[in-house]
Amino acid sequence: MSLLLCFSSNPEKAHWKAVKYTIAYVKDTINYRITYHYGAKLQFIDFVDSDYTNNCNTRILTNGHVFYVEEVPVLW
Repeated sequence: MSLLLCFSSNPEKAHWKAVKYTIAYVKDTINYRITYHYGAKLQFIDFVDSDYTNNCNTRILTNGHVFYVEEVPVLW
């Protein structure tokens, strides 16, 4: 979504198509759940990435995390 916001001041047809696709994806997956069983030994993994050029307006540092619990992303 943050990449789509870079084009919000002057969107073209391809950008609107990407926005519609993203909204449809969220709508179709909104009720998905992750279930863990009591007593399971869980493994936690965190991946971090940083980028100075991803922000098209300010070129400031952008970073992100993906936090996995048992090979399933739970926070990003």
